[in-house]
Amino acid sequence: MWSDKTPGGEYKGVITFNIIEEEAQDDFNKREGYNLIPLNEKSNSYEPIKMVTDWANGNPDYVINKIKEGSDESNYYLRASNRYFVGIALPENTWYRLPSLVALSGGGLNMTTDMVAQTPTTSKNRGVTFPSFKTTYSTTPWPKVFAIYGAEDTDERQLVSSSKGNLRISTQTSSYWGNKHKLWFVEGKFSQEQIMAEINKTTAASGKKDATRFDSFAKNVYKEISTGGKQTFSHNTSIPVTDIKKITKADGTVRDYTLVVSDGYDRIAVQNFKLGVSDPDLAVDPDSISITPAAPQPAGSTASVSIDVLNNGTNDIASTYLLWRWNSTTAVQKVPIANFKAGERRKLKIEMKYPSHPDVLIFNINGYKDNPPNESDWENNRAQYKVGTGSVNLRATEIRVTPSKPQAGQIARFQVLVENESYTETITNTYLDWSINGVAKERISSITLAPREKKWITDLKVTSVPQGDKLTIKAEINSGHNRPSNEYREGGLDPWVDNKIEKVYDLKEKTLNLFVKSVSSGTATQSQNVTTRVEVGRENLPGDPMEAKTLAVKLFLVDASGKDTLVGTQQVTFSKPGENKTLMMSWNTGGQDLGNYNLVATINLPPSQGEKTYQDNQLSAGFTIYGRATNGYVQSNESYLRHFRHL
Repeated sequence: MWSDKTPGGEYKGVITFNIIEEEAQDDFNKREGYNLIPLNEKSNSYEPIKMVTDWANGNPDYVINKIKEGSDESNYYLRASNRYFVGIALPENTWYRLPSLVALSGGGLNMTTDMVAQTPTTSKNRGVTFPSFKTTYSTTPWPKVFAIYGAEDTDERQLVSSSKGNLRISTQTSSYWGNKHKLWFVEGKFSQEQIMAEINKTTAASGKKDATRFDSFAKNVYKEISTGGKQTFSHNTSIPVTDIKKITKADGTVRDYTLVVSDGYDRIAVQNFKLGVSDPDLAVDPDSISITPAAPQPAGSTASVSIDVLNNGTNDIASTYLLWRWNSTTAVQKVPIANFKAGERRKLKIEMKYPSHPDVLIFNINGYKDNPPNESDWENNRAQYKVGTGSVNLRATEIRVTPSKPQAGQIARFQVLVENESYTETITNTYLDWSINGVAKERISSITLAPREKKWITDLKVTSVPQGDKLTIKAEINSGHNRPSNEYREGGLDPWVDNKIEKVYDLKEKTLNLFVKSVSSGTATQSQNVTTRVEVGRENLPGDPMEAKTLAVKLFLVDASGKDTLVGTQQVTFSKPGENKTLMMSWNTGGQDLGNYNLVATINLPPSQGEKTYQDNQLSAGFTIYGRATNGYVQSNESYLRHFRHL
C-alpha cells in the first residue's frame, strides 16, 4: 500500500510501502523489492510515478515520457534493468526502481545510507506484521534565472550596438547526478507554462537534439555550458549580442525575447527580457575625393574639395559631422551633417586654400566618436588625400638611455628618435643600424613612418655595458640609402647627413655607493660563539637603476699589530637604491690570544662593482677576548667607530 503523503519526522521525502511475499520463493532482498514503484495503481496509470517525481522535485512529464519511450541502455536510469514485472510482463504489472526515478527527477539516493530497514526484519514477520523500509533521498531545486539584460560597456541598456553590445546572464542549475546547463534564447515573449508545454512535447529530443528542440516553436539560439561535474553550477557571464544575431535584427527596435534555462531532466526556468540592436556605421569613401583645380597651384589659392560620406547603418542619424585638416597642422575644421538617412550617400563640398608645400588632407566622419558613440566599424570613418607630390627626408634626432647614467657591466636600454619630414609620403619597411663602441648590433627592421611622423625605436638593448671610460652609441636610419633611395633636402644639402646620430656617455661617473652603517662591539672568551650585528646600505643616488644587486659582506678580527683574520662572509641583496639591510653574522673566537681587537666589516671590497666612492665601505668596532668564560654565547654591543683601512 502507498501512503498518501511523505511521513513526518526528521526524514525528508520518506516513502513507505508494503510488498506482501505470498510465496516462499518471494524473497525481495535480492531484487530490491522494497525499492520498486508500480507504474499503475488502482487503474491509475503512472500515478505512483508522478507522486514519487513530485516528492523528488522533478518534472513528472519528463520522467513519465522517458519511461513510455522504453528502455535506453545509454542512460543508466533508463536501462531495462530498472524494470521489474510482478506477474506477466505487461505495462500494468511493471514496477520501477525508486533510485532511478529520484535521479530522473534531479535528486539522488545512496543505497547504503538512505535505505533503512525497519524492525521487524525477519522473513517470518515480513508480509505478516510490519515488513517496511524507510527511504530517504536528496532533492535539488529547479533552475533559476537571476538576471538577463542588455549592456554596453558598464551600462545596462535595452538598445545596444552590435559592435559593443552584450547580454549579461546569471543562471543556475542543480542536479544530484549528471548536472547540465542548457540555455535557449527564444525570439518572442513566452510564459513558463508555454515553454513548459513545449518542453514536455519534445521529451524525446532531450539530451539528444536540444539544439533544434524549439525550432518548430519559435526562432531560437541554443547554448550548452559545461558544468564541470558540479552538482550546483552558477553561470555568470557576458556574451556579445552577435552570438544571438540569428534572432535579432539590427534596426534599432527593442523587441521581446525569452531566456530558457534547463538542467538535464527538463526542469526549467523562464525569464523574459527586452533587447534592441542597432548597427550604426558611418564612412568616408576615399575614392570619391577630388580637388578643383588640381595640384599644383600657387600657395594661398582657393580650391574646392569634393568628398562622399555614407550612412551604412540601419538607422537614420539626426546629426553628425565631418572633421578635416591638413596633415601638417593640428587645426581642425568641422562640417555639420544633418538628417543623414540610413543607406544614404551624400556628397560634401569643402572650400580650402592650397598650402605652401605638398601636403595631405585628413578626413574623419564622426571623428570624436560621439555622434553616434557606438559605430560597428571605425576604420572606414577616416580617409586621406595627397595634394601634390613632396620630397622625402629621414632623420635620426635624439638618443636616450635607461639608466640615464649607464655603468660598466650593467644592462642598458637605448631609444632612438627618427622622423619622416615629408608632408605627403609614407615610408614603409625602412631600417635602423646601430653600434656600441664600434661593434655593430642587430639591425632593427620593418620600420614604417607616416608623413611628418616622429617615432621612438625602442628595441635597442645591451646586456652588459663594456668596460672602459666611455660608451659610444651610433645609429643611422636607411644607412644603405635604398629605403627610400630618393631622400632630398631643401637647398641642395646632403640628405644623408641627418640620418646619423651619435652619443657618448661617461662611464667614469659612477652611480653606485654602498656603505657599512654600523658594527656592534662586544666581549667574549676563547672558543666562544659570537653574533655580530652589521648594518649595511645602498645610497639612493640619481642614475642608480631600480634593479637588484647582490654583494659580499665580510667580517674581520684585527689584532693590535694589524693582523686580520676573516671570521665571516655573508651575501646581501639590495632590491633597489635607498635600502638598508641588517645582518647577524655568527662566528667563534677559537684560540685567539687574549686582548683587545677591532671587528672590521666590509662591503664590496675588493670591488666587484664600480662605486662612486669606497671611503665608507668598511667600519670597525672594538672587541675584547677575556680569559674566563661568562657563558657559551655572546651577542656583541653596537658601535659606530669608523675604520678606513682597506682590507
